[in-house]
Amino acid sequence: MESPKIWSKVGEPRVLAQKFGKSLVEQDFTNPHTGETENYSLLVQKDWSIVLAITTDNQVLVVKEFKQGRNSIEQELSAGTADFAEESSRQVMERELLQETGYQAAK
Repeated sequence: MESPKIWSKVGEPRVLAQKFGKSLVEQDFTNPHTGETENYSLLVQKDWSIVLAITTDNQVLVVKEFKQGRNSIEQELSAGTADFAEESSRQVMERELLQETGYQAAK
């Protein structure tokens, strides 16, 4: 089996939409197997973390949030993006858990 190869970017990304620290961009790449240029849509965002929080009585904590893409209230795990470049993934998880559930992680 052939090893995977890096696809080369062609030109600069084109921003299609941008909001809330996320960007939808188009980027052309050269397929190293065929030599052809192919276009891809990419979601670019800051680093983020998801928390799987389990209580001492083995319950999973979820939050209910409105999701615009589904136009409904959904249950999901606490999650969020880094506010600062120096914020670690652990700090993001601790902050988001506290903000979204009111719980503080013991470990």
